[in-house]
Amino acid sequence: MSKPEHTVLLVEDEQSEIDRFSDSLEEHNADNKHKTTFLAETAKTVDESIKLIRRYRFDCAIVDLRLTQSGIGRPTAKKGIGLAEKLISEFGMPIVVHSGHLGDLEAQLKEYPVLTIDKVQGSFAQALVWCEKHSGLMQVLSGARDLIRMHTAKVFAGSIWKKWEKYEALGSSPEELSPNIGRQIVSHLSEIMNLEYQNLPAYHHLEFYFEPPLRTEKLHTGDLFKIDDQVWVILTPQCDMITQKVQSILMAKCDTDNDWQKIVQEFKQGSRKSKDKAKKSLSDRANQNVSISQHFIPPCNDEGPWFVNFQCLTTKSFNELKKIKEKRFASIAAQFVPNLTQRFASYMGRIGQPPMDTKSI
Repeated sequence: MSKPEHTVLLVEDEQSEIDRFSDSLEEHNADNKHKTTFLAETAKTVDESIKLIRRYRFDCAIVDLRLTQSGIGRPTAKKGIGLAEKLISEFGMPIVVHSGHLGDLEAQLKEYPVLTIDKVQGSFAQALVWCEKHSGLMQVLSGARDLIRMHTAKVFAGSIWKKWEKYEALGSSPEELSPNIGRQIVSHLSEIMNLEYQNLPAYHHLEFYFEPPLRTEKLHTGDLFKIDDQVWVILTPQCDMITQKVQSILMAKCDTDNDWQKIVQEFKQGSRKSKDKAKKSLSDRANQNVSISQHFIPPCNDEGPWFVNFQCLTTKSFNELKKIKEKRFASIAAQFVPNLTQRFASYMGRIGQPPMDTKSI
């Protein structure tokens, strides 16, 4: 069975370090104890790096901190940090910072699980081993990108190309039109993935949330707040919050599922009978086979899961919630919000009837 092969970008302005890296790469690929091999491209400046990234597809990168933009002037950490952050946030790849000036590292990079290696005390071999440990991540990302590219091509061939003259007739510049086309592609992709992949394994609970929330400035239906150690979820319709037609935001209390740990333990370690019972309990929760006054939402990081309690509601003023946005720790993903709001509407819309004398029936 062949080893997975990944492409690594080295950004380093010193030729002696580039030579050291080449030796380490050759040794890594020749050693049978390693489970991956690497191909490499090298850039000495920020501009060279960007050109290479747009020409090839890289799985990971090893970046020096002190770089120049185009080979002119004095290398600065600001250039290297900017490039590293761009590689992570715009091109989506794990990176290693390999520098003799780790003290230059700024807070924004420390937010990511970046490996930092001192040039004097560390080695490129360490960097390659760390990249190898992320082989699974890189393979998954590569597969996901291939899937997205394939379905994007379908949208292009089936829709965008056929209607291109109509787009051109709008008179918009490519810069103005790109967001519209991008939005169309994303909406098509979402629908295609749901239709064509409905027979694939069910959604993983990690897909249930946007964490951290995508909308940093606006409130959203399904936003989860932790206020005074209590979790609450927003139920107010999104349209009302966008237009700010409402002065108060409706929220439901999220009660911790106190039986969760016991159920999970029985599912993993219990007798066959206990496992079957635990499996049913988990299935009931996942499929909302719970009380009409509740809605199950899965764990988020190390907290939860919870039952959204439709019997325990509160309101917060729009301005009050905007002031405590830092207490928002996650948002329920768009495809799961309708079920939450529909169940809440069903609970609030139940009619019931007056009590009847059973003896008279």
